[in-house]
Amino acid sequence: MSDVSIILFEHTEIMTGMRQAFSMNFFESGNSAEDERIVIEFLRLAVKIFLRCPSLEAAHTTVTYDLLKRLKLASVLKHIRVPKYVLQSNRNRYRLDRVFSKTFNSERWVADQLCDGILRGVVSKYPKNYMSDYAGYERAKYCLSYHVQRMMPFYGILDLYQFSSTPEFNTFLKARFLQNVRMKLFDSPVEYLHESLPEGRRNESYFHVYDTLYRVLNKYYVKKYPDLPVSLQSDKNSGLAEASPKPQHPDTCDTDPDAS
Repeated sequence: MSDVSIILFEHTEIMTGMRQAFSMNFFESGNSAEDERIVIEFLRLAVKIFLRCPSLEAAHTTVTYDLLKRLKLASVLKHIRVPKYVLQSNRNRYRLDRVFSKTFNSERWVADQLCDGILRGVVSKYPKNYMSDYAGYERAKYCLSYHVQRMMPFYGILDLYQFSSTPEFNTFLKARFLQNVRMKLFDSPVEYLHESLPEGRRNESYFHVYDTLYRVLNKYYVKKYPDLPVSLQSDKNSGLAEASPKPQHPDTCDTDPDAS
């Protein structure tokens, strides 16, 4: 009998009052990665059995921390490792997403929740040293990618490259606490945008054209002719960046565990 099968058996005993808690040796082997793997496998199977979830996507849409508490499953979530940059209020959400996401990128998840917090005003700045090394370079791209994804329903790729070569893009970065990071890690705003786009959306021709345009206009003409207008796009266009598409929910589970 596998460990997960034994854990399911013990869970049945907990639900019927025959046992108070799981045997700790299942989740405290000394190998945190292995413990996490067992928790994920166990929770996915338990939700499939007790909530009749037809798919992992359905479980991800349906399962909440309170629902796991009702099923006496929440206690094992503490064995899911949480990065230090996850906000305290988001720690359970991180664990649930880690368990029930078909594909999960921890770094992107952390970046998305920080960016969301900044837009909502609950995060005043990025954590100290969050973007200070090579990992910081990737995190900086994830952060800009988060904001760019919110713009894509309204802008084409050409519009984004044009926008990145204008003074308005620097204002856009400053409002999201990314301007200093851009100046530290990237040679130009256009390069920052280009590197932050998904590989399938990058356009090398647009990059070279607008990167050159940015360098020529902003590093020569702006200094020599400070009154020369260099914006390629009006201010009003940058205001659409706050909109975002609504999430779609593929299917659902039976959220009444008592009906199982």
